[in-house]
Amino acid sequence: MKDKKNNQLKNARVGYQIANEQSMSYASIIWSNFNAMVVANSIIITGTTLLFDTIGYELLKTFFPLIGLFLCLIWLLQTKRSSDFVNYYILSAREIEEKYLIGEVNTISRGGTFSNGGEVKIELKSEQLERRLKASTIIRGSWASYLIIGTIFSIYFILLMTLMQKPEH
Repeated sequence: MKDKKNNQLKNARVGYQIANEQSMSYASIIWSNFNAMVVANSIIITGTTLLFDTIGYELLKTFFPLIGLFLCLIWLLQTKRSSDFVNYYILSAREIEEKYLIGEVNTISRGGTFSNGGEVKIELKSEQLERRLKASTIIRGSWASYLIIGTIFSIYFILLMTLMQKPEH
C-alpha cells in the first residue's frame, strides 16, 4: 500500500512538472507568434500606406488590407487556441497540486487566487509576506492581446473602406 502511495506521488510530481513545462512552452509560443504577427502586420500596413496616394497599383492597394484582415483572423484564432492550451495545462497542474501535493506545493493554487485579485501569503524563513494583484486584474494578458488584434483589424478595415471610397486619379 505504501509502495502504491509513493508511486502515485512520484507520478503526480512528474505530471505536475510536465504540465508546468507545457504551459510555459505554450506561453512562449503565444508571444513568439504575437511578435511575428505584429511585424507582419506592420509591414502590410506600411506597404498599404506607402501605396495610398500612388497612381496605379489599385489591385495591390486593395489586396494588402484584405490579406491583413485575413491574417488578423488567423492570429485571433491562433492566440485563442494557444491560450486555451496554456489554461488547460495550468489547471491540470493545479489539479495535481490540489489532489496529490497538498501541503508540499501550492504555487499554482495560490497563483489562481492571486490572479483573481485575492490575497496570498508567502512564507519565507525571515518573514511572511502578503501580496495581492491590484489594478492589472481588470485586463488579463489574453484580453490585451485580443484588443491589439482588434485594433489592427480595425486599421485594415478603415484603410479598405477609405481606398474603396477614394476616387481614382
